[in-house]
Amino acid sequence: MAAGPSVKDKAGAAALQDADRALMQAHGRKLIRVAVSAVIAGLRTGNPPKILMKSVPEVLQVPRATFVTLTKDGKLRGCIGSLSPQRPLVLDVAYNAYSAAFRDPRFQPLDPKEAKNLGVSIALLSAPETLPVSNEAELLSKLEPGRTGLIISDAGPGGGRAVFLPQVWDDIPEPRTFLTRLKMKAGMKPDHWSDGFTAQVFTVQKTPPLGYEDQGDKAPVDSVPAVASAQ
Repeated sequence: MAAGPSVKDKAGAAALQDADRALMQAHGRKLIRVAVSAVIAGLRTGNPPKILMKSVPEVLQVPRATFVTLTKDGKLRGCIGSLSPQRPLVLDVAYNAYSAAFRDPRFQPLDPKEAKNLGVSIALLSAPETLPVSNEAELLSKLEPGRTGLIISDAGPGGGRAVFLPQVWDDIPEPRTFLTRLKMKAGMKPDHWSDGFTAQVFTVQKTPPLGYEDQGDKAPVDSVPAVASAQ
């Protein structure tokens, strides 16, 4: 079995977390406004927004992975994200906000009447770290309830792929139940394990949920009244 992370690796990871925390403290509200503007664009035009990149700080143009969560009256209304960096941070937020509002298969597309009291929050993901485990007991022993999210995948028979953000620990605090629920989300049987099973953990830096109505058309987005499609 491979060795765990060294002290140097842990120090590097802590430094990256500090940098992400500073980024979200400095730019979290701006990203929330981008997310809200993406929802506004979808409600008004039915299309994702086009971001004016020349007005975006360089740090928000670096490719990063995010999840955008929408809540209505405190209950989940949509959550879509990226597990790995695919596009500039500001574009990832806009794309995922639009998708959470209109493409989450668990919900109907957002209706304008639902915009009132709609909460918007963003999670910035760290780079996933693969856990060196050879069985489920080892995996359970390495989970950190409340701190890290978990990605599981298996490309073989009976496998699939799924993710839980760290916030899911609030609802499922027991590690074995957490893993079982995640397997079920991935389409796996509760006792599924194979040589091809992989588990990755990650941390997130989150914005606090802010109301749709509090943010308005303040982001660097062509949002009023016509928005060009980003696709």
